[in-house]
Amino acid sequence: MSLLKHSVVQQNHPQFNKSKYSVAQFRSNKIVVVNEYLFPRAKREMHERSIKNLEAKGTVTTIKKATISKIDKMLSNWMKALIYEGEMCKEIGIRPPHMPVFVTLTLPALQIHSDMVIKREVLMPFIQYLKRHHNVKYYFWKAELQQNYNLHFHLIIDSFVNKAVLQEKWNHYCNSLQYTDRFKKKYGHDNPPSTHVQQIKSLKSMTSYVTKYVTKNSNGAWIDGRLWDASRELKELKAVSFVIDNRLADEISWLIEHKKVTVYEEDFFCVLSFTKKFDHNRDYKYFRSLERCEYLKMYQDLYVEKVYPNEFEYQERIEKLPNPVQLSFFDVADWNVNYVMYD
Repeated sequence: MSLLKHSVVQQNHPQFNKSKYSVAQFRSNKIVVVNEYLFPRAKREMHERSIKNLEAKGTVTTIKKATISKIDKMLSNWMKALIYEGEMCKEIGIRPPHMPVFVTLTLPALQIHSDMVIKREVLMPFIQYLKRHHNVKYYFWKAELQQNYNLHFHLIIDSFVNKAVLQEKWNHYCNSLQYTDRFKKKYGHDNPPSTHVQQIKSLKSMTSYVTKYVTKNSNGAWIDGRLWDASRELKELKAVSFVIDNRLADEISWLIEHKKVTVYEEDFFCVLSFTKKFDHNRDYKYFRSLERCEYLKMYQDLYVEKVYPNEFEYQERIEKLPNPVQLSFFDVADWNVNYVMYD
């Protein structure tokens, strides 16, 4: 019998057994299995139980974990759309117009301005420059503190930019607050190694960078203002979910049985985190077959501009359509079905 059927998400809850079904979401380094509810009452009771869990666990810690989960979901959706589109472009021999790139940005000298000033005067102008001049459409950034308490940023963009250009421009914007000049005064040149660039080419590299750098907890030090931000379109992305059928349940059970994942269960969800034994090339193969088309469609929605016909041209085409000739009417199960054919 499938191991997943013994998990909490497959248990028989009498009050919900007619109003719920289980779905799986594939994230950067885990699979999340949750219950979806069809009726408001079930949703309301789930919400009330969730509030009790928050009160029991402590609000601050839970909100922090929820934020990390939100970031992980958003970035997994975005970068999978870019990676699958890049793979398809590679198959037909063309260069993808957009690709996920991970950039680390540090200050050239010891920070003497507030975190808010750094983000307003350096980070945001730099991102606007990338959007105007380097085909960057969407972005995500997260702020952290180094051991010397300097603010630094992890930035993900969707277009490859030469490392030398990135570093030159970042240092240029840092110098709006004289950070590059202070570095030059100390070291004798004005090109500090303030950037690190890594192109994300596969789901495996996406997992390592998103998990290791972006979704980790902070060290507890205080940062003024926002800790992260992203393009509005990325925040509005909906998670791609798949209803768990027998085949998908068997695949997940196989991962559990062979210790490819560790299992964490709650009343209404189950998290299966990938272990070191998990092989993306082999163990993720079936999940890729499920999600590839969905993420290619997501890429189209994000990056391909919808072209709407001119209002008058569209009306002219409608007027030129031939008149329909009615063939027959008959009732089928109380529905009137109208068969229409054009000349």
